[in-house]
Amino acid sequence: MGGGVQEGLADQMKRDGIELPDNVATQPMLQANLLCYLDAFYELDTERDHGMVPGPIPWSSIVAYGERYRFDIEELVFFVRKLDDAHLSKVRNGSANGGTPGTGTTVQRPPRPD
Repeated sequence: MGGGVQEGLADQMKRDGIELPDNVATQPMLQANLLCYLDAFYELDTERDHGMVPGPIPWSSIVAYGERYRFDIEELVFFVRKLDDAHLSKVRNGSANGGTPGTGTTVQRPPRPD
């Protein structure tokens, strides 16, 4: 499979006697130099307003995170906004947890490949 998360997941599922779903086996690999933006998104996700409808991650939180960890602020805002827009789109369509609304299914963050 090319290593990384998919290979680790495949090994775990094989060990548990579970077939690896096609949508997992064919997912694209994230370049290692972009993992920091994914990590930032997961950390910053805790900063959003989780009212009846989750709001976007506040710009001020992204900037504070970027300053704290010495990111290029414009790049960080760009990547976090792209991830956040995709996440919020899934939430609005009822598929943020990988299932249908109301299933109670929880999808855990995949292990880092490094």
